[in-house]
Amino acid sequence: MTGQKKDFFYATATAILVLIALIILLLDYEKMAGLLLTTDYELIFYAILLTVFSYLAHAFSFWAASRLFKIKIPLAELLEIGFVSSVLTNILSAAGIPGNTYRIIMMKKSQVSSEDVTAVTVFHSYFNGSVFLLLLPVSFLFIYNASFITNGEFYSLAAASALFVLLFALATTALFAKTIRGIIIGLVVSIAGLLHKKNDVAAFLAKFSEAIERGKKETKTRPFLLFLLVFFLLADWVAMIFALGYCFAAFGTQVGFGKLLVGFTSGTVAGAISFVPGGLGIFEGSTAGMFALLGTGLESAVLAVLLFRIVYYLFPFGVSLLIFGKIILRSRKETAALS
Repeated sequence: MTGQKKDFFYATATAILVLIALIILLLDYEKMAGLLLTTDYELIFYAILLTVFSYLAHAFSFWAASRLFKIKIPLAELLEIGFVSSVLTNILSAAGIPGNTYRIIMMKKSQVSSEDVTAVTVFHSYFNGSVFLLLLPVSFLFIYNASFITNGEFYSLAAASALFVLLFALATTALFAKTIRGIIIGLVVSIAGLLHKKNDVAAFLAKFSEAIERGKKETKTRPFLLFLLVFFLLADWVAMIFALGYCFAAFGTQVGFGKLLVGFTSGTVAGAISFVPGGLGIFEGSTAGMFALLGTGLESAVLAVLLFRIVYYLFPFGVSLLIFGKIILRSRKETAALS
């Protein structure tokens, strides 16, 4: 692919991702439009500050993961990629594919191979999931023996969490156990052989496996970067939860950290497994329902969760549009210079 065609591809792919994300947000516009008339703007401001902190922490966690794999992209550029890919993943969900696609598109412009980008993404996603799963058992400490939940509801939540932990354990084994990963890669290559793409897939997965092994070695020689990765991811999740708390407070409802943690984690799990873009409707319904069960009142829960969608999804997306615009303008200039 020539340089001119590459620039056109990068700009087009970015524009398509932006368009899809905008459509997703507009689907909730009618619900969100009336909220700003009834809220405490000072508390919304605090929620926005926590949102900024959350996205910055996530971007720095992506920087730490990239440095573990010795990717030499400058800090500012890595933070930008981490931020925008996080916005796309939050808005579009779809198992993180849109955000990961954006990372591949932008990092390949800096001569980073697709295998390395994929390895960094898998590594980063693994630890991101690890931190979230740590929050699940903590949330059960707050609802165990609580009067607002029945034994049946508690055990149902515990069973669902146990299933997630089991799946996570399997993913951990597949990621870090070279023998198991080799078996899985062999199965994938065999399936690809049925589609006449065996050689291409085998070469990609072999390089991917090598990148994962390199990342594992770097965590031993550079443990401080691993610490930063986990620290920033934890800061990201905690700031996100407190941002939701301020959304409740904006409507006059004070919710303790324990209830925030329980309601947020259950809603996030439901939204994630739905595969609905952005968890649209699923996240709101499940999260509001859980908070109502926890005694916040259904109306307050619905308003707070919808406000959270504005603050945590719409506001960062507006910021990302500036970055998208800069990317498209830069691509146009580069294309014009080559023509």
